[in-house]
Amino acid sequence: MGAFWFGGLAVYGLGIVRMGDFGTVVGWPLLMGTIIVTSNAAGIVTGEWTGAGTQTRVYLGVGMIIILLALWILALAQKA
Repeated sequence: MGAFWFGGLAVYGLGIVRMGDFGTVVGWPLLMGTIIVTSNAAGIVTGEWTGAGTQTRVYLGVGMIIILLALWILALAQKA
């Protein structure tokens, strides 16, 4: 996991340079949002969420949708 973390930071560093001045503002939220969505998706695939109740799973799904929408908005803002 440490290698993934440092690798992600390296890719983040390369990405913000390519994004220009806006990269430092948008890059970190994009990285953090991607980490949250990826780790939750991995938890679903590996079965971490099997014992969770229905309401908890609904909160997880809604939260992931909100994060994905925020990432989409940030990506659109970067293009403008």
